[in-house]
Amino acid sequence: MPAPKYKPGDTLVMRSGLTHSSMADRTCTVVGVLPSDYGRFQYRVRFEHENFERRVVEADVDIDETPTTSRGGQPREKTAAPMGKSWLKPLTTKPGK
Repeated sequence: MPAPKYKPGDTLVMRSGLTHSSMADRTCTVVGVLPSDYGRFQYRVRFEHENFERRVVEADVDIDETPTTSRGGQPREKTAAPMGKSWLKPLTTKPGK
């Protein structure tokens, strides 16, 4: 089973639809790694302007905006498929009437 990409202390940027649109409001710090939920890694994070922690899944992280190095300075592994792009293809034929 693959290991989680982020560790406690890493800084993450969440996707814009999940929080406010400002970059400062979307930045959070990983507090802990939670057990995976059906193969999706979960993290306990804290936003600087909040006094509570949230649970987020790895798919909620904006990998294009998140720093490319972890807290230890090691480069993160790149995912095979680009995040943020749909794997669905548009319908190429028109359905019958």
